[in-house]
Amino acid sequence: MTQILTRAFRKAKRSMRRAHYRDPVDFTSPEGHGILSSLALRPLVIVAHPDDEVFCSGLIRHLVSRFNSQITLACATRGEGGLRAGSEHSTGDLATIRSKELGEAASILGVRNPGFFDFEDPRSPVPAFNTPSADVNAAVAVAISREKPTVIITHGSSGEYWHPAHTILHRAAVENLRVVPVLTFNAWIPNHPLSHLLNKDDPAHFYLDSAPYLPQRLQALEMHRSQTDVFEKFGGGDLRTYIEKARIETYHLHGYKPLPR
Repeated sequence: MTQILTRAFRKAKRSMRRAHYRDPVDFTSPEGHGILSSLALRPLVIVAHPDDEVFCSGLIRHLVSRFNSQITLACATRGEGGLRAGSEHSTGDLATIRSKELGEAASILGVRNPGFFDFEDPRSPVPAFNTPSADVNAAVAVAISREKPTVIITHGSSGEYWHPAHTILHRAAVENLRVVPVLTFNAWIPNHPLSHLLNKDDPAHFYLDSAPYLPQRLQALEMHRSQTDVFEKFGGGDLRTYIEKARIETYHLHGYKPLPR
């Protein structure tokens, strides 16, 4: 009953918010560039699984190429729960494979030596971490203390498609809003070709047309060889189809108050 009421409340708030919807600001416009430059020095990207960085790969590449940002990428798990039916790999093998895949993808995007929290990624109908939320919150707080980031870039409030591990990381990040700004990807805009992956309660404040980075984004995604079928399914085609449909990246800056336009 509590979950039903929560969903109903979120839906009602969503309708009210969309009635006052403002078009998001282009990160390459003078206004967007100015705001992004204030966040760009030391971004900390926190994702749940190897390959989740794909959701913000255009922004990662943009930050590196335009601002020479020193980006830290922290992955909560090694993705051992992502086995497919008929796979010849064990969970241990898959963890090693996906860790290497993330390193290769991150290098293409301009990020060196991604780190891991090493939470377990279980195979189950509810694939959350086998880790108390307090421990996840503590790990994120330690990463913030160590890296002293100028912004956290992470999952949205709905976990993109209600993935519980994504939503846990989102909540852990926004717990630190008083310490560091939080920018979440796959924010909602109308008529996006991948609307099923958007966080419907996070209206987009900013967007980035990542077309200039399509070759790097596609090459980085191709490094996640063990998971290509997931993104082919997301995009309704091959990997290039997904990357092209995800060309417009959308972001919600928590606590941001858009100026009247």
